[in-house]
Amino acid sequence: MQTLEMTTEIFRLLRELMSPLAKVYDPLFAGTFTARQTSGPFYVTEMQQWLWSPARVAGLKPEGAFLTDRQLAESVDLREVLRNLLESAKSSFDVLLQHLGRIEELPTFLTDVGLYLVHPEARVADIIRADRLTNWRELDAS
Repeated sequence: MQTLEMTTEIFRLLRELMSPLAKVYDPLFAGTFTARQTSGPFYVTEMQQWLWSPARVAGLKPEGAFLTDRQLAESVDLREVLRNLLESAKSSFDVLLQHLGRIEELPTFLTDVGLYLVHPEARVADIIRADRLTNWRELDAS
């Protein structure tokens, strides 16, 4: 098996392995992808897809927002993507631990935990506010 095919297969395995974490903790930041002078962050999603979110989307077709394992194998450093995904997952767990610390003694604990797990916007708001997690992933806080 050639290097490109092996790297493509590793990206596939990595996407499949990390997507369950994205299902629970929102898309995980994987790195930056550049195509035709357009650059932006990409993530692994709960749907086992690589989602590309360039700053400039003019001319980008909806299907262009999804990257293939081969596109990544040809364009980005696998080591960097793996490191970013692991850091992103670790930061997600850190946010959950911080949240647990804030709510575990409250009388509304069960409700708070349930809402936090069901409504991802609660997690995103916590992530944006989390001052210790400066490089969790690239987020637009607006």
